[in-house]
Amino acid sequence: MQTQSSYLEDIIDDSVEMQPLDPAVFDQYMSDGWRLLGHSIVRHNFSVCRGKMCRTIPLRIRLGDFQFSKSQRKMLRKTQKMNVKYGPIRINQAKAQLFTIHAAGRF
Repeated sequence: MQTQSSYLEDIIDDSVEMQPLDPAVFDQYMSDGWRLLGHSIVRHNFSVCRGKMCRTIPLRIRLGDFQFSKSQRKMLRKTQKMNVKYGPIRINQAKAQLFTIHAAGRF
């Protein structure tokens, strides 16, 4: 009789707290299948999709040969004048009210 081993036996679910890293060390993490998630560097080979555990495979795009598609180039041209600002969060009454409306419909 042939037995099947469960893929649960070889689950990878590792994380490392974010810390200053030499660029070469960071690149090694990325090439080994790790990725950034919040304040951690993580790697895993599973995900939950529609209530079922599924196998995942980390992919890495080689940017040296990467070219934007026609639609991506069009979007870049359209957003060229966009100005992005970031800084400390500032919540006012209007923003809080908008979030409350959004959260009621989403969560």
